[in-house]
Amino acid sequence: MFLLKKSISFVAILACLPAAYAATARPSVMGNAARRMPTMSTYVTGTTTSSTTASNLLANADCIDAYTSCIKGADACGSGFEECTTKVLFHAKMPQCLSTLAQCSASGITSLFGTSNTTALSNVASKNTYGEVTDYTYPTDGSVLGQLIVGAAISNKYDTSNCVKRYTSCLKKENVCGADFELCTTNAEFKKQMVFCDSTLARCQSDGKIELFGSTTTTTTPAATSRIGQMISEGAALAAINAVSTCYKVVDQCILNACATNPYKCYENASIQTTVLVDGINSGDADATTGATTTVADTVSTSAIAAYIKNSCLDTVGANKYCYATFLGNGAMPTASQLKDADNQEEVYDEAYAARMNTAMKAKITDLVEKFDTRAKQKCVDTIKTCAMRVCGGGNGAACYSQV
Repeated sequence: MFLLKKSISFVAILACLPAAYAATARPSVMGNAARRMPTMSTYVTGTTTSSTTASNLLANADCIDAYTSCIKGADACGSGFEECTTKVLFHAKMPQCLSTLAQCSASGITSLFGTSNTTALSNVASKNTYGEVTDYTYPTDGSVLGQLIVGAAISNKYDTSNCVKRYTSCLKKENVCGADFELCTTNAEFKKQMVFCDSTLARCQSDGKIELFGSTTTTTTPAATSRIGQMISEGAALAAINAVSTCYKVVDQCILNACATNPYKCYENASIQTTVLVDGINSGDADATTGATTTVADTVSTSAIAAYIKNSCLDTVGANKYCYATFLGNGAMPTASQLKDADNQEEVYDEAYAARMNTAMKAKITDLVEKFDTRAKQKCVDTIKTCAMRVCGGGNGAACYSQV
């Protein structure tokens, strides 16, 4: 009996030991366990402290990867930077990736452009005698983007035959000079339309430019014997035979070009707030989009559309000799003084606009709106995905699902 009592007492003592140890775990054990445990402090404070918000910005390498991936898109500079062989051409494509740039840290922006001052990115380095920008200060030649531009300028140069073939092909597009050059029947008209093919011309070497323009200078009137000079002459001769058709093409294309940047301004009953937001998206002006939220709700009227398009197309359509012959001259071409007359230009424009702003044109504008809307939504989705992936786990997408 005595032995049984002793055994039971010993077992009772052993049973108490685990509880005692559990109550006073060793500090080293507790520390290691705590480090292994997940914490939500980062997610809780992520939206309340500026330091954590700053840490959510893309780091240097991530910023470079994200921005170069965006700017090499088909709607920007292209996979080989072939559409951005000069700083001027690059700046034309910059708005496509403003949302990505906004996610970059200061060091990332410096690596990309050579400066972290985003307000200085539009600084002009030089202009020509006509006031046209010929160079920008940023990106600097030694920056990531500067090197991509310089490299593209070298690797994407065309030989003479490719230069001539690709440039004339670009000029003959429906929204540039037309297949028969009917939209470029004068040197002045050609100068207006040639800007749509600047990225192609920038890849031409001197021999190709001489073949096209008659000289290496492409800002002056093309020589009459050059390829482009002959195309302008032939286009004028053909357009004169089909004055009505030529005029309609000029009017249609002018309307569509005017509406292309912000199609909502040409879309009847669209919200005024939407037009302001789209302007902000296109310009990258955050103030414009912020202000739009407090604008009184209103819609785009028929008269507002007419005024907007007239502001862009009065000179182009009103002073077009084929439109004059169609609407005022009864088929006869105007004299120089008739074409310059302001009242004549107003009348020609009004007649042409009334004739071409029809159901078919409104359908084309609706198509522009739908395409813009699709691109904008996709850009928004891509931006949200990129941001979420970064915040949810340093690029580890699986971490996002555990937070849902």
